[in-house]
This record gives sequence, structure tokens and C-alpha cells, in this order.
Amino acid sequence: MAHARGATALVVVPVLTPEPAAEQALRRRVLEGSGLDYLLVPVDRRWRIQGDRHPDARGARAIAEAVSAWLVAHDPRIAAAAAR
Repeated sequence: MAHARGATALVVVPVLTPEPAAEQALRRRVLEGSGLDYLLVPVDRRWRIQGDRHPDARGARAIAEAVSAWLVAHDPRIAAAAAR
């Protein structure tokens, strides 16, 4: 649906490093071969909100920078806008 409306669809997967083998295997089973564009973003385990799995400001910044770089590399419209 996103592509049909001119949007870029991207599944963003924060990977808390180091990633346990079981999580890596599960991620592969779910995403590989799905036909979906996805971006793995390594996030240091220390970059989480205390007592929560969500990223803190450092983790959120790493994710945002990775998404931005991916979009510039994969979406010609965004690449053109970034070049201006």
C-alpha cells in the first residue's frame, strides 16, 4: 500500500548488540524472503532507557541517522532533495 501511494516502505529493526544467536535466527526467519525492505540498525545495549528495551536518545539518533542514509541511498526523490 505504501508503494502504491508513492511512499517508501521500510521495516526498521534495531539490533541490540551483541545480538544473541536465538534472536538473530528468529529475525532471519521472519524477515529474509519476506519481500519487504528492512534495515538492521546496530544499537549498543547500553543505549536503552533504564528498565526498558526502548532506545534512549543515543539509540534513537543512531536509528534516525541509519534510516536517513538508507532513504537517501534508495529513494531517488529523497536523494535529489538531499543534494539541493
